Amino acid sequence: MKTRIIRLSVTLVFSLTAFSTAAFACNETSLNLWGLSYHPDRTKGYNEQNWGAGVSCYAQPDIPWLLGTGRDNRLVFEGDAMLNSWRGLMVPVSVGANYRLKTLGGCKLYFVAAMTVAYYNNPVTKVGEVDWGPIPGMSLGCGAVRTNMMLVPSASRVPLAVAIASISLVF
Repeated sequence: MKTRIIRLSVTLVFSLTAFSTAAFACNETSLNLWGLSYHPDRTKGYNEQNWGAGVSCYAQPDIPWLLGTGRDNRLVFEGDAMLNSWRGLMVPVSVGANYRLKTLGGCKLYFVAAMTVAYYNNPVTKVGEVDWGPIPGMSLGCGAVRTNMMLVPSASRVPLAVAIASISLVF
C-alpha cells in the first residue's frame, strides 16, 4: 500500500507540474533536491533528514499586480515528494512568486511567497491528512544552482513549525 501511495504521489506531482508547464510557458525548469530541516520544538524527536525530490516551473507572465515590474520576478509552480518529519510521505504542491531582492555579483537573492497544499502521512498514528497554507522563504540563485530555505508557520505557541532547505538544479 505504501509503495502504491508513493507511486501515485510522484505521478501526481509530475502531472501537475507538466500541466503548469503547458498552461504557462516555463522560462526555466528545475529539479528540486530536498534534505535537511530544523524544528524549533526540540521535544518531539522529529526527523530532520527530509530527503526527496520534485520539479519547479518558473514562468514570467505579464501579471504586474502580482509580479510587479521587476524583470527577474517570476511565477513558480512546484510539486515535490519527500520524507516528512514523522518519517512518512509528504507531497506538497505549490504556486507562488519569487521576487528578486538583490543581485550579489552573479547571484540573485529572492523572497519567495507560496501557497501550498500538502498531503502528510504519519506512520506513527497511521493517519494521512491534507493541510494548506502560506509558505514564505528565501532563495539564492547562482547560475544553474539555487539554494532555498522555506519557513513553515505554526498555529501553536511557537510561530515556526519547521525551516526546510533544498537545492534546485535549473535547466
